[in-house]
Amino acid sequence: MQKVCPEYRMLDIRKFPAIERNFRVVNAFQSIEPHCSFWVVTDQDPLLLRNEFECDLKGRFLWETIQDGPSKWRVMITKTA
Repeated sequence: MQKVCPEYRMLDIRKFPAIERNFRVVNAFQSIEPHCSFWVVTDQDPLLLRNEFECDLKGRFLWETIQDGPSKWRVMITKTA
């Protein structure tokens, strides 16, 4: 069963410098329990972030695109293990 973790229910990374964004999302992901989810909101295509997850966290997450640009992207990330 999937549950939304209240401390990271929505992580809006638009307010952070680009160099910090992926770090903040990965850090949030590592801080949640398995089967928890959180949403990420960004103003840039999160392709590089998803690639980082695929390389470093393969098999430990689910990625669902909720909104696909062009000015705002929202994805839900669930920790599976």
